[in-house]
Amino acid sequence: MKTLIILLLLINFSFSQITKIDIINHYKSEIIPSASGIEYLNKLFYVISDDMPHIFQSADLQNFTKTTIVKNHNTKPIEKLLKPDFEALSKVILNKKTYLLIVSSGSKIDLRDTIYLFDIATKAVIAKRNFRSIFEKMKLSIKNETNINIEAATQTSDKILLFQRGNIANDNFIYFFNKTNFIDYLLGKTNELNFSYESFKLPQYNGIQSGFSGATMINDYKILFTASLETNHDAYTDGEIIGSYIGTILTKAGKISCTLFTDKDKKPIPTKLESVVIKNKLSNTKYNIIISGDNDNGISDFFELNIETIK
Repeated sequence: MKTLIILLLLINFSFSQITKIDIINHYKSEIIPSASGIEYLNKLFYVISDDMPHIFQSADLQNFTKTTIVKNHNTKPIEKLLKPDFEALSKVILNKKTYLLIVSSGSKIDLRDTIYLFDIATKAVIAKRNFRSIFEKMKLSIKNETNINIEAATQTSDKILLFQRGNIANDNFIYFFNKTNFIDYLLGKTNELNFSYESFKLPQYNGIQSGFSGATMINDYKILFTASLETNHDAYTDGEIIGSYIGTILTKAGKISCTLFTDKDKKPIPTKLESVVIKNKLSNTKYNIIISGDNDNGISDFFELNIETIK
């Protein structure tokens, strides 16, 4: 049975759903270079880096412990051409158990094409699987890109979502997998994995195209995401960092909106926002969130924000 690919509608950029962004705290960490994914479970933060083979754990985003995911790498930042390139982290709740999904970008064959399932209770990788055959089928949907470049992952009650960042053109996609089938595939219970996808048109800033970089679910039909602005033109090289957007996607209504992450003078904060997680729901329209940032300088930024959205 061939992998099923269903092309859905192209969703365009529209009005802003986020009406207010307040910066509450800003932490910097030299312990974690290039933080690329963050989750929050049971009052603990879990963080991955695209330069390190570990998953880090912290209660305050200042003091960290770590568990090694890829055993054949040392504790130093990994050379760019050799790194597994962890880019996406998401909690997965299935059958009343909570796991963490760690996803490599897929941008390089043999090195960046594995997905890991991490058991937070035992602090152990309980499954890993090379995802190259699925990545290659996903790539068939992308007309103007030469490589898969997965930058974010999240879950709904019954689906796993993987986010493709467009590097050359405005080819930003979300791929939707049935959650149970996805986990069965990782566990080796099946060799078949179907998916559907949607294409998203994200905004530009001064001619620079934004691309998906992080995501989490507000509810089953509303996605909170980040999209970074960088002058690179492929999945390998680092470019000049211009700034980032914070946005929402209303999947049922077919609406996507973005707000530029700016300072008090309304100028873009030159930070590449890489991932986002909701720490607390303050009301039906207000959320306390944590966003990780990576400026390709060996230091990670963590911003605590209060945001207000349209209901």
